[in-house]
Amino acid sequence: MASGFQAFPLSVRELLSGQAVLHVPDYQRPYSWTTAEAEQLLDDIALAATDARASSTEDGGYFLGTMLLMARKDDSQVRALASSPARPDSRDIVDGQQRIVTLTILFAVIRDLIAERGGPEIASLQHALWVDRGASCACEPRVRLRGREADFLRSYVQEPGASAIMPPDDDLLPSEARIIAVRERFVEGLLDVEADALRDLAEYLLDRCYLAVITTSTIDRAHRIFSVLNNRGRPLARNDILKAQILGGIPESVRAAYVPAWADLEQRLGSEFDGLFSHLRVIAGYRRDRIISGIAHQIEAAGGPQRFFDDVLEPYARIYEAMQMRPANAGGSEAALARYLTYLGWLGSEDWVPAFMLLWHTVKGDRHVLVEFARRLDRLAYCLRLLGLGADKRQARFSAVLSAVRRGTWRDGPASPFEVTRDEVRNIQYNLRNLHSRSQLTCKLVLLRLNDVIAGAPQFLDPAEYTVEHVLPQKPARTSHWRQWYPSADEREACTQSLGNLVLVTRGQNDRARNMDLARKLEVYFADGVEAALPITRELAGIAEWRPSQIIERESRLLTLIQNLWDIDTSRAADTGSRSSSAPARISAGRTS
Repeated sequence: MASGFQAFPLSVRELLSGQAVLHVPDYQRPYSWTTAEAEQLLDDIALAATDARASSTEDGGYFLGTMLLMARKDDSQVRALASSPARPDSRDIVDGQQRIVTLTILFAVIRDLIAERGGPEIASLQHALWVDRGASCACEPRVRLRGREADFLRSYVQEPGASAIMPPDDDLLPSEARIIAVRERFVEGLLDVEADALRDLAEYLLDRCYLAVITTSTIDRAHRIFSVLNNRGRPLARNDILKAQILGGIPESVRAAYVPAWADLEQRLGSEFDGLFSHLRVIAGYRRDRIISGIAHQIEAAGGPQRFFDDVLEPYARIYEAMQMRPANAGGSEAALARYLTYLGWLGSEDWVPAFMLLWHTVKGDRHVLVEFARRLDRLAYCLRLLGLGADKRQARFSAVLSAVRRGTWRDGPASPFEVTRDEVRNIQYNLRNLHSRSQLTCKLVLLRLNDVIAGAPQFLDPAEYTVEHVLPQKPARTSHWRQWYPSADEREACTQSLGNLVLVTRGQNDRARNMDLARKLEVYFADGVEAALPITRELAGIAEWRPSQIIERESRLLTLIQNLWDIDTSRAADTGSRSSSAPARISAGRTS
């Protein structure tokens, strides 16, 4: 092989087939994708699959990018991955591990959600996740991470049913926490999808999604190829195409004035500039669609590129920019608005943004109206998370809010899209009984909100810097005083998962506290002084014991704060003493206790 490498387009099924095992070598960085990146990948693939079903042509594939593999043997023929399934073939992932690990997580979530619905096992999904070495050998994970992360991925992703198991969060590496966060985001996004649609999505992923796979046999050559792939040239971004489409259509006599105006918007919004166009599509009344072709319709509807820039793009860009500001020193309605926007921003998803932008534009920035609207949005958004609704149902609710803004009826009493039904309140009550085991992220955000309430003012904390700590450990030592205080296993489990047993600490504090006795935990919580601890954790200062009655009392107080914060009845959620330890790990909004 004169060139020292070969490149072929492969479908995901071809890549993850036969006896091929893809290893993440020790020199690679840990898993680092964020939930936003993973959600964007899922959204793009789901949209491409929808377009493919609607299209009568064969042009319905989706390109996942380039993947660079290094053969662990002399043979670096990439086609061996698919054409010689009987021959063992192991390769190191030099470039592309983030995407392939994310796809592995996605495949596992789809597999487990189908199984939860009682559907038959999809053999192709199992083959994508596992290599069957034959009757005499154990199956092996198709994608293998390095070191301890390999066992973690296997236990909480790759094993059948693993995506429904929550690991204890007091000893997670940052990469492991990201794996769980991405897994849970996929679960949220697909929870409402029917089994048949999940199977269709899996088949599209396997057969219609492609990678340009390059293989080589030496690490030096692999490094040179990697450098070319990642460090040379600048990819053509969607904004570059839109820029040419919009500015190119403005009359030449005035175009010179719009070029610096475009550059100014790009600089002001930075990485958020790309997301602006997606929100503009939703505001215009379209479902998320192909942005580039979709914006062309909006340009035409606005009366041409110049009118689109003046009447749509620039005004909404200014609104979107103002929404990114989080002034800690503002006062009055400005401070209240900043506070609600911060809380909504914690949620990660921006399904609520188009409705808010449209109202801002409609009321010309009236802060009093915006604060009232933001308060209602905040309540709805957090109730939807407490319900455990998937992304599709959340999008539908916010679409109803957007429609109400267009009609000017968003304030209308019982018919308001902000209303939460009695059944939904009952489900929220049920989910609050073991919120952390249902969604670690939602639980952390709720505790951060309660922390602000207890403090009496916004603390402007970064959620990424804090973790949830169980005061009564999830796995107390058999000889510890925890077992003496909680001799009943059922009561211990109920108290462990109770909201009253949870505090917020830094990850370093969580690592040090772990399964320690109470005195040692308090030393960790207040190592820098009681005042340095968060107000929600500071409540435990000076206690000498931590018994069920104290957890129940604290849970009742926190539930009352939630009730006052979001105006939802939480009385039935305070049931620590009688709840079962066998509550399901997931429940959808349609299921009650």
